[in-house]
Amino acid sequence: MPAPKVRQGRAGDFSVRVHNRDSLRELIANVASTGDVATVVNLVIDHARPPRPGWLGTPELPLSQFSGNWTEFGFEGKATLVTELPLAIVLSGLLRASTPTPGGVFGPKISWDPAALPRNGNLAETLRHIEIDGASSEENPHLRSTDRLITQDCTWLTAADTQYVVNPHVHRPIGRRSLPEITSVAASSLSLPDSLDAATVHRLRGVTALSETNGLTSTQKIQLQACGVHLDLALADPRESTFVSIARRNIVLREHSPHPRIFGWPSVSMVLVTNRENHLHAIVELLSQQTYPDLELVLLTHGFELDDHLGARVLQLPFPTLTRSAPATLNLGEVLAAASSLAGGELITKIDDDDFYGPEHVWDLVAARMFSGAQLVGKALDNIYLAAEDVTVFRPTYAAEKYTNFVAGGTMLISQADLREVGGWRPVPRSVDLALIQRVSEHGGLIYRTHGHGYIYVRHSRQSQATNTSLVSDAHFRKDIFGEVVGIDAKALRGYSDLGLEH
Repeated sequence: MPAPKVRQGRAGDFSVRVHNRDSLRELIANVASTGDVATVVNLVIDHARPPRPGWLGTPELPLSQFSGNWTEFGFEGKATLVTELPLAIVLSGLLRASTPTPGGVFGPKISWDPAALPRNGNLAETLRHIEIDGASSEENPHLRSTDRLITQDCTWLTAADTQYVVNPHVHRPIGRRSLPEITSVAASSLSLPDSLDAATVHRLRGVTALSETNGLTSTQKIQLQACGVHLDLALADPRESTFVSIARRNIVLREHSPHPRIFGWPSVSMVLVTNRENHLHAIVELLSQQTYPDLELVLLTHGFELDDHLGARVLQLPFPTLTRSAPATLNLGEVLAAASSLAGGELITKIDDDDFYGPEHVWDLVAARMFSGAQLVGKALDNIYLAAEDVTVFRPTYAAEKYTNFVAGGTMLISQADLREVGGWRPVPRSVDLALIQRVSEHGGLIYRTHGHGYIYVRHSRQSQATNTSLVSDAHFRKDIFGEVVGIDAKALRGYSDLGLEH
């Protein structure tokens, strides 16, 4: 890989050219300790692709001028600042402009001791403040410069044998499908770098498993699993292979990425609105099994009051709950807006009263948000229960693990800040999901569709169309199916503990 080129013109004016975003991440870590400060930075990334045509991220810098555009093969950006900043911080902002990173959650202000930054560029996107020689790069005698300082004393991050080796912006399963062809190759036949770069991850998208892995290092094994590659595991059933891959990659992303350790996992509010009292008992029991550690439930009954028995059961849930009643005169969008305004979580996920959710459902969405950087995340519509026939069909029509303009409405997850930024839920009686997707897209946001495991969409019979907002016929869901199970498909709702993996 060609070495980065950094040229300085007049004081504070830099031109930087890198081969790809991996080399930019490494450069950010290297220049963090040089003391170079910048007021204008021109950046060229020779090889880079946007998540969707025309997308441009936000540098989150004090800028007087910013431009960014995608060329035939790469990215060009220019940042002119209102005040000089360390070059590494400006480059980090330009990296965010060319790479989707999660936003909309207000965590602690982190300052970095440059010596503590991982040399491979992991965490380069998070660089917003640097402590140099004990002095802040933003001096203000009346305001503490940082909420948390990451130094070499943070041995969990800097130790040679650290297991925090996953960069979710690199080691991720984007491109993995819900029904892949089983492809296994010998690890010895591949020339894998000591730490997987983005080009290697992309090259492995079509590989489901590696054999002969004894020669792999611990770092390589962890990163491969985060990307969705099996190690020494041959499964003939593509669906079973996909489930194991999903479980292992999401566990690895949780346990081996330094991002959650530094910034914490965001709190999540499950927002449930319903005008069908008979559906409440079942959905409350399903939600009680969610394993995500920082949850609350916001439940709005639409046109009726919660009965005492169910009200008592809701209070026994293993996470906080808030219940209210909304008048029947409000439409669905208005009720969702009211429920969301009561939510205390940093993230909001929409729950539909008649669908089925596995215990890792919220975890899946939060993990997908972390590695995709999308404003709106949801699941693929892979598993559909046809109530009239009492069968669950497996129909992976919409490719999983990709940036898109459609996700299952009963799985949408968005931050409170991003929801407000796009204007919230539209006050419409139906198609509220599509309306929110359109708003996010119109505001330049990204929508990401992760795998469909752990979620079953319920398609009601024709006789009950009055209570179903879908306009699609039942026959539509019979096309292009790859299997069916009588009743509710329990396999589609399995938790990761079924594989002996901890939550």
